[in-house]
Amino acid sequence: MSFNWALVLLRIFLSFPLLSSAAPAARKGERRQQIKIPHFSSSSSFIRSSIGGQILVGKVAAMEAPGSSKPMIATQAEMVEARVPMAYRDQCAHLLIPLNKCRQAEFYLPWKCENERHSYEKCEYELVMERMLQMQKIREKEANLKQPNKGGVAIGLIPKTANA
Repeated sequence: MSFNWALVLLRIFLSFPLLSSAAPAARKGERRQQIKIPHFSSSSSFIRSSIGGQILVGKVAAMEAPGSSKPMIATQAEMVEARVPMAYRDQCAHLLIPLNKCRQAEFYLPWKCENERHSYEKCEYELVMERMLQMQKIREKEANLKQPNKGGVAIGLIPKTANA
């Protein structure tokens, strides 16, 4: 049995995080402007900072994603600092940040950081299953609305005779 280097290289390539365009640092002479927004959500406040026309929103407290049972643990500021791509900023981002740090420290070796990767992938799987259940409930509601006589007497296809 020979060792397949192509599979090792493919595994390493697939474990690389996507590059993100983090916000540029303030240029010399520019000042970072911070504005508190008092009632963005019911339980927390946000800080909006703008640098040269770009607006970044950083969260002070943990967010609640609408329709999800998992809270948002990582703040926007932490995700920007860790350069987490926008597509990966979900309820599992707090697990992705240490995973990416471990990957960099271990030179993206696929057999390293297994515990971090497993916990991140499990979190993502649970989010997908939760969304699938929500979609299934929505489809069932729509199917119930489309069916007439659901609560009433069903009309049979075979008529009953008088003697039956």
